[in-house]
Amino acid sequence: MKRFIYFLVVIIILGAILFITRKDEEVQLTRVIVGHIGLANDLPAFIAFEKGFFREEGLDVELRKLESSKLASDALYAGGIDISAGSSLVNLLGAEANDPGKIMFYALGRTGKSENTTLGGFIVLETSSINTVADLAGKKIAVFPGNTATSFLTRYFKKNGVDPDTVLWQKMVPSNWLPSLDSGAVDAVYAYEPTYTLAKLRTENKVRVIAFGALEDEVDPLYLGGSTFAVRFVADNPDAAASYVRAFYRGIDFINTNESEARAILQSYINVPTEVAMNMNLYPDDKVDAIQRDKFQELSNLLFEEGTLPNAVNVMRDELYYVLP
Repeated sequence: MKRFIYFLVVIIILGAILFITRKDEEVQLTRVIVGHIGLANDLPAFIAFEKGFFREEGLDVELRKLESSKLASDALYAGGIDISAGSSLVNLLGAEANDPGKIMFYALGRTGKSENTTLGGFIVLETSSINTVADLAGKKIAVFPGNTATSFLTRYFKKNGVDPDTVLWQKMVPSNWLPSLDSGAVDAVYAYEPTYTLAKLRTENKVRVIAFGALEDEVDPLYLGGSTFAVRFVADNPDAAASYVRAFYRGIDFINTNESEARAILQSYINVPTEVAMNMNLYPDDKVDAIQRDKFQELSNLLFEEGTLPNAVNVMRDELYYVLP
């Protein structure tokens, strides 16, 4: 009888070990490093992470915060990250122009020139004597660093009868925009989200919006953010790439059907007041099959004409895009 009990215990233990082993094999996840820069363009990845979509697709995703689009692009090319949830298309197109064939787009973030779709607008203090776009001639205007903002705003001014040569551009990071406006160091700011909404909601140092949608005046929709794979990752991990895109696309769908919850998730990642997260214009992502490639090409052509790109990038070609198998 004792021998029987002994064998029974051994069988139970072995069975438990086999069950645990099988269970571990079933839940074994593929490790993926996803870079992001903490903008609304990254929201589908934040949602897929928080709602468990990545894990349901068999992925163990690490969301790695990078401090700029340039660092995100560099990390993607150098192998520091496998995937970018979103970064500036200016940097990505520049990298593609210099070293083609290393990335694939699986989504693009867009803005538009309407009030509810724009990335931002010109703001001045409520006490300012500036009331129209024409009044911005000869004024100091804070803008995002680099040449893209000034190039597009220069075109906008010319269309609206303002001599852009009279404008004194003050290039500075977004964290300095409102302090510079409040102190009088600048007369106006072309503010992007979320600073744009943060300024509009202030109860002290109130602001007025002079015009919005100037960046998108030339191309609408304007694709500004690119969600990208490293081509090497897709080649080495085709199943994981497909799993990732399915989860990311579920994140896009979630934003469309659960906007309030999506905004709450965004607030936890971009560190802005809840009221700002609930009111700011989002930066919607188009899945590959919804991308208006002709508009994307217009952007690429403009960047080349303005000297931002060393040569023209043909964004119409299929190999630049990842399509789910």
